[in-house]
Amino acid sequence: MATILMNTTLINKSMKIICIIIVTVAAHSIAPAQSVLTPDPSTFNQKYFKNQSIFQKLTWIDKDGKILREATLNLVTRIDTVNNNKLIHLQIRNDGKKDSTICELGSLKPIYTSSISKTQKFFYDYRGGMEVFIIENTGKGDVKSNYKMPSPYFDGFITEYLIGALPLKKGYSAQFEFCRTDTKSKGSTKINRVYDDIITNASDIRTAYVLEMESGNFTYLIWVDQKSNQILKAVFSLPNGGYFLKQRI
Repeated sequence: MATILMNTTLINKSMKIICIIIVTVAAHSIAPAQSVLTPDPSTFNQKYFKNQSIFQKLTWIDKDGKILREATLNLVTRIDTVNNNKLIHLQIRNDGKKDSTICELGSLKPIYTSSISKTQKFFYDYRGGMEVFIIENTGKGDVKSNYKMPSPYFDGFITEYLIGALPLKKGYSAQFEFCRTDTKSKGSTKINRVYDDIITNASDIRTAYVLEMESGNFTYLIWVDQKSNQILKAVFSLPNGGYFLKQRI
């Protein structure tokens, strides 16, 4: 097992590590037999679905290792067993952006999503099954539209959250479709490979799963704590040569 030291205050050292990681992901061939995940209770570890609130630090870094921007994200999950067993997942950023997703508890079948920032609002109604209804408002009034998904799907805002409920282990691979709200079409996320790793910092040592991920033209890595199944950090390779980092705080 390789030991990776990630210290966000030492950007130059971190960038060298990230470059090695991204090259490894790009060079890896996709496993030949990936299972296709759909919104179904049998897909997930039901014990993962519980009330929780965690924080992540978000960092945007350019190709030269310069920090362009930082933000804090609060991920809040609420279980509603009173109103037809729903799971509510909130993503609240300290710059005013707020995403709220409502799913069926157990299966994560999407029901409704809203995405609100300072300049625009989007609402996605999934109650039509394969047909998705959208209301967009970018300051010029509501614009309504709809489109059809070709196969069972998850909401795009919950794709990272559902990873913690998967039966992860060394050698695991899978893929799933999600509703890509920015292009009004389907998107596909692939977990190409899972392996063991150790994360060390000043206070403790954790055993983690590393997930080699692929979604569209993006490749990225996610570290998941093997005890709690919580995401510890993620590294995304951006088209402009830079990187986007998420790290639990």
